[in-house]
Amino acid sequence: LEAARGYTQLARVMGGGQAGQLGKTDISNELLDRADIILRAEYAVYPQNSDVRRDLADLFLEKSGNNLYNNNEAALARTQSIEAQKLLDANARKDALTASLYVTAVQAEADSYGWDDDYVKAEPIFLRGEAFVAGLPPVLRDDRLVMAARSANLRLLAEAHHKLKKEDLS
Repeated sequence: LEAARGYTQLARVMGGGQAGQLGKTDISNELLDRADIILRAEYAVYPQNSDVRRDLADLFLEKSGNNLYNNNEAALARTQSIEAQKLLDANARKDALTASLYVTAVQAEADSYGWDDDYVKAEPIFLRGEAFVAGLPPVLRDDRLVMAARSANLRLLAEAHHKLKKEDLS
């Protein structure tokens, strides 16, 4: 798992689609492929292990970001974000890191519809992310990781409302 986490983190630095990076997207994709080999092998042996599931979901989210923001592959990014949600679902309320990844996965699914200019489909998914966060216990809901994921979801929800010409954000 540590090796896969290392490849994933290095991929973020080299050319990840979701944050500041060096612009080397081809290298980033290669590193993610290396992490993918490791994590799929671990998942095949330990499919119920929450750490394996979380790390594989994190990898899918990184791939989703690359596919959305670097490769203009919204449909593939959507599939990867949905797979991440499935992996995280059982433990999404377990800890702040897993909860924040879950919110990010929901947001990524919705954002993929935004890239297709389909804000009618995006909006309810962003709202699902908001409902998930609102339903968390305060200790998780108020954690900085969850608040950061929530802020990204809310920003994109506001964009969807703007595109749909809605004035009321409720």
